[in-house]
Amino acid sequence: MNSVETKPFRGDRPARTTDTRPRSKVPHGVFILDRSGSMREHWSNAREAWATFVSEQQALKEPFNLTLILFDYEYTVAFAKVSIGAVQPEAIETYGPRGSTALLDTLGRAMNEHPDDTMFVIFTDGLENASKEFNVKQIREMVTERKTKGSEFQFLSQNLDAIDMGRALGTQAQFYSDHDTLFTAGTKKASASTRSFRGHYADSSSKESA
Repeated sequence: MNSVETKPFRGDRPARTTDTRPRSKVPHGVFILDRSGSMREHWSNAREAWATFVSEQQALKEPFNLTLILFDYEYTVAFAKVSIGAVQPEAIETYGPRGSTALLDTLGRAMNEHPDDTMFVIFTDGLENASKEFNVKQIREMVTERKTKGSEFQFLSQNLDAIDMGRALGTQAQFYSDHDTLFTAGTKKASASTRSFRGHYADSSSKESA
């Protein structure tokens, strides 16, 4: 007699497992913003996206530390690990678009400098053309390893070349047809992902900043 394979019903879903990866005392996010020359035409949208992201994260009660990094051919830390309530949207006003795009070097350095359980939000509109220290294979391997340790990545871009780069790196890639849509829908997506990431930190309101 032939055995009959029993298949699950279409609506069956596997039981949700608890995330047991080690976590820092307070969730930490790194907002990485492209300031290369290709962003010049849309810089006002980028400033609005940043301000909206900060405002939406400040509306949540739980602790959250934020770092802001801007990049073109250079890596600039505007501020590091500041409590979300103290973050000023005006922090971006000192900067403006300029040179070439060293996205790979920026991601590599950012991952090396921040904890294993970090939320990385990357906004870019440039084709990689200036990195010297890291290549796609290295960054993909780093991203893959970091995901197993608690890091999460939200990669948003308007440029098709850049979005292909995001997919190659193993990040969550989102594409929108124009910059107004990118920085409206994209910021909403990034804020939601960050809010979900912060939700992994149970009882974080009773813990001191790390």
